[in-house]
Amino acid sequence: MSRPVKTLSRPGYTKNQAVAHCLQAWQRTFDLALVAPDDDSLAPPNDDSTYFAHEQAAVAFRDAMPPLAGHTNISNFIACATYAMLKHILPADEANQLLAAAKIALAAIRVKPASFSKR
Repeated sequence: MSRPVKTLSRPGYTKNQAVAHCLQAWQRTFDLALVAPDDDSLAPPNDDSTYFAHEQAAVAFRDAMPPLAGHTNISNFIACATYAMLKHILPADEANQLLAAAKIALAAIRVKPASFSKR
């Protein structure tokens, strides 16, 4: 997997607030994971610190993604997943799974539940 650039959260890097939020989480975590790469409490022993930082930052990016509830959140989720795939923050296969989940969520909000008949 290719790695994203080390600095992603430059001002004005993206106009989508959800993507910017995910990027801030990514950058903050990446920077923290690099503070003391030899500290066993931050990184597993014998692990490449940059690789570890990227992995931890990807987790933070995922955690910062909006929930799949409501049209706006789903649209923002799609923007985040697509951005993460294009910038190699998340592997393409994982991003595709996230996009498939978003597709299902969109379909679910378009379908109106059948009303319950009163007994």
